[in-house]
Amino acid sequence: MESLPQGSQYLTEGGESKVYLSEDGRFVIKVNDAAYYATWTEYFNSLLLHNLLFSNSAYSLLGNAFAKTRRQDYYNSEFGLTLEDMHDENVIAKDNILFFIDTVFYIM
Repeated sequence: MESLPQGSQYLTEGGESKVYLSEDGRFVIKVNDAAYYATWTEYFNSLLLHNLLFSNSAYSLLGNAFAKTRRQDYYNSEFGLTLEDMHDENVIAKDNILFFIDTVFYIM
């Protein structure tokens, strides 16, 4: 998968995700298609509950796949989400980490 962090190594896969090891060996990266959930909302709620109950192995969201639709707007057909207004004043990069400010999401 081209959007994984550079140097990630494939480990295994299950019914809903493919699992990779980060290049430094410190993190496990799961690419999930939410096949076990009726909606993406159910999937994200499940992650929130996991993080509340199992904070020592909490998930962090690295990103998701969006396609640019116009200007600085993006659409993710898997999630059914539109993310707009993603210009350089609303997305700030520091130390290769993106910080999103004033995000505008629409559930399609």
